[in-house]
Amino acid sequence: DHFRPIDKRKGETLIANAMNNGSEIAKGFCTFRGWGGLEKNSTDAFDIFMNVASSEENPNSFAMIGYMFKIGLGPKKCKDMEEAIKWLKKAVSCNHSWAQCMMAYCIQEGEGIKKDETTALNLYLESGKLGYSKAMYNLGELYHYGSQFIKVNKKKALYWYTLAAQQGHDRARFKVDNGEFEGRKKKKENDGKGKHRKAKRGSQIYYGEQ
Repeated sequence: DHFRPIDKRKGETLIANAMNNGSEIAKGFCTFRGWGGLEKNSTDAFDIFMNVASSEENPNSFAMIGYMFKIGLGPKKCKDMEEAIKWLKKAVSCNHSWAQCMMAYCIQEGEGIKKDETTALNLYLESGKLGYSKAMYNLGELYHYGSQFIKVNKKKALYWYTLAAQQGHDRARFKVDNGEFEGRKKKKENDGKGKHRKAKRGSQIYYGEQ
């Protein structure tokens, strides 16, 4: 992400190369995903991330630890939102865009932390301004449909959907291409780059998964 389309294959190669060059955090990612010839093992990956976090101020390790607690892949293999929030906060304090997006979703839904849509919106904005496409999509959703505390704003919705779509976010592509924003699109687009391919429908908020 970070204002660039995702290339998963290239990302996997770069992380595997970093591991081969001695990066412990990269080794953690490869162990978590089963990349670089390693066997997929979430327990070993968690231990690696914890070792990295204890030896250096590494926001990637903080975010991964928070994520693993959030989805039930911590030491006890059960969801632990108290620990998840603690580690995500550490990553957010380092301006980690993925962690900002995950934390925003937790706050938006009141998952492990007090629900506060305004705070969630501001965190999504921070993440989106750093170029994280899933935060951009969530901003599009919030402005598109509105809520008790957030007013509908189709102009802002299209703006954030378009940014996410430019980075290959399929749901954002569908939102941009389905005709609802056609009048606004004609004013802002026509850049000669062609149409995005359409994606499947999906109105559920999509937060920052790795």
